[in-house]
Amino acid sequence: MKTRFAVCVFVDEHNNFLLQDRTGISKNGEEWALFGGHLEGDETPEQGLARELQEELGLSNVKATQVTHVNTETLEGYGFVAQMPNLDTIQVYEGAGYGVFSEQELTDINTYDAHKQIIRAVITHSNQTQ
Repeated sequence: MKTRFAVCVFVDEHNNFLLQDRTGISKNGEEWALFGGHLEGDETPEQGLARELQEELGLSNVKATQVTHVNTETLEGYGFVAQMPNLDTIQVYEGAGYGVFSEQELTDINTYDAHKQIIRAVITHSNQTQ
């Protein structure tokens, strides 16, 4: 059975990206990850993402758009994009906090391969819609 997940790429107007600091909760050696997580039961990607963003950041009613779908032998992931929330108002309830990275800085971070694929898809999508 494949692991199903939904994650959100939060981007600001300067193409900076919000990532979760995985210090202390890393499962596979990753240091950073997108916010979101595993889908439970028969949740749709939208439902799972909404639940995860509420649990991890205390955010509700995030207007996120699906931009990619990652499908491998072991994973089925849904990548969404949304406007970065006001960082002064978010609470991080999972992980050691957050980091904001430029597109160039993303190349050097230690994260899941599937998350890197999703971030690249969001960057491509953003470049096509500008």
